Amino acid sequence: MKPFHTVLLSGVLALALGACSDSDAPVSVETPASEAPALDVSAPTAPVALANPASDVVNSTGVLGGISKEEARKRTLIYSAGASHVFQATNNLLTLGEIERREMAGIPVGPIDVLDAEVDAEIEKLRSESLAKNPGMDFWQQVESMGYTKESFQAEKRRHMVLVRLFFPPEPEEWPLDLLKEIFGGAEQGNLYDSWIAGMPDQLIKRREAGEDYSLDTMTKQMFLLPQVMRWLYSTATIKEPFDGLPEGTALSVNGNTVSTDELMDVVEPLLTPVVRERAARWLELRTQVGAALIAQGALMAPAEAQALIDEDKKEYAMSPISYEQVALQVMGFPSMQIFKEHFQLRRSFGTTLPSPLPLETMKAHAEKRKQFLGDGKVNAEVILFSALAPNTNIFPMDADSFAIQESRASEAAAKLADGVTWKEIMDEYSDYPDAVPGTMPGAPQPKKGRFGAQSRNPLRQFLGENDYMDFLQGYSIGEDIFFNAELGQPQGPIRGPFGWYMYQVKERTAPAKALDVENDERQIYLVSDDYLSRQFLAFVAKLMGGGQ
Repeated sequence: MKPFHTVLLSGVLALALGACSDSDAPVSVETPASEAPALDVSAPTAPVALANPASDVVNSTGVLGGISKEEARKRTLIYSAGASHVFQATNNLLTLGEIERREMAGIPVGPIDVLDAEVDAEIEKLRSESLAKNPGMDFWQQVESMGYTKESFQAEKRRHMVLVRLFFPPEPEEWPLDLLKEIFGGAEQGNLYDSWIAGMPDQLIKRREAGEDYSLDTMTKQMFLLPQVMRWLYSTATIKEPFDGLPEGTALSVNGNTVSTDELMDVVEPLLTPVVRERAARWLELRTQVGAALIAQGALMAPAEAQALIDEDKKEYAMSPISYEQVALQVMGFPSMQIFKEHFQLRRSFGTTLPSPLPLETMKAHAEKRKQFLGDGKVNAEVILFSALAPNTNIFPMDADSFAIQESRASEAAAKLADGVTWKEIMDEYSDYPDAVPGTMPGAPQPKKGRFGAQSRNPLRQFLGENDYMDFLQGYSIGEDIFFNAELGQPQGPIRGPFGWYMYQVKERTAPAKALDVENDERQIYLVSDDYLSRQFLAFVAKLMGGGQ
């Protein structure tokens, strides 16, 4: 989940940059996702101490694919904190590749030279639009919070303008209609090219002749035209990331053109806060330790085998309004598909150690234990967030231990509560949740200072900043304790979580709305089996890393 206050600007920037990747698309999915072991409030409130550090012995087993520990560290940082720059580099190579393809084939590339003044003018327009919609935000601070420096943002804006001119030049007569026919499905019945694209140049010419503005409007370009162009570029390209077996020193390859690990690290380095570095180090340690344990059991599948399973899973989303990548990035919370695939490999490898299919009695027992979630029960809880995020940017600060600062605030609040100050007073004074998140759709659930109201498990966890990615890193879930275990009416915490420190109180739980049939309903059989795998996998990881029984 994106931190609060960044939703509005991120949408504006997505439009401005033509950010048509699946990771930028809004999504709301109410299907069960995998989850962490239930929170033991007596357990450590910070990440548990790691087991033995990663070693060359571990690497020699093939967990890291034969690359060095330093290379693995850099790649983890790049594909977690720097995922937006990988996307930027990929799109840049795709754009340059299309220019080169046309030049070699003798096809005009169009007026693709973009002046600095034109880039500055477009960014100023964007800044003004952002300021009008949200006067309290600093534009460049918000750009930084999305993983860009001023220079990289300008470079991405320039690339975007070049891309637009390649396929939709300013003068309608120069549109590459033969290519657009291929991109927009000109050979298919009822395709977008015949029904819409083919007639657009003539419409624009008529507007020009009438003395009207004949440029394409932003919404049409970004929401309808460029996404299809990008899908075509990606579908015709060979893109490789580290999971595909790139050699030491290479972090990305697009149609044979490579980007070095050090080159991407140079871009990402200024964005690496202490929290980001800590989480990346923990991810790498978990990956090597868990991978080594699975190898010892003869269970770790090769990356190619994991990729084949991913490709098979993707087929389920062929006719879905959301993509497989959206679920991985937006719902499950992984910062990139590279990190998702690393987790997928470990989780599904562990799954081969379980009975398949699960015995019916195991299924029934798990369905009964988890029916509050799987049967769509709800919980009404109030949560106080002591936010470790910087208030103006909603990123973790570079120069302060914000978690330690907020731990002190949380301890102060807990002491006041113990001295008789009411929960309501503590919540009103300390909670850093906003009343509402700017830029959300009308009717969307709002945090209301942490008074969430009745929520299903997944929306509750979104408010907390929890997801599959954070479950794996933390080893526990506050949302699980709220949803299943915490005693009604009894304040809990403080405890460390994704955004800072948390205190919470459960007001009410609503019983499941539907019964579970694990004998005849194939969808429910899948959901229960998948949830069982998630629970067992995370329990395995917790025990391995010293945090389980």
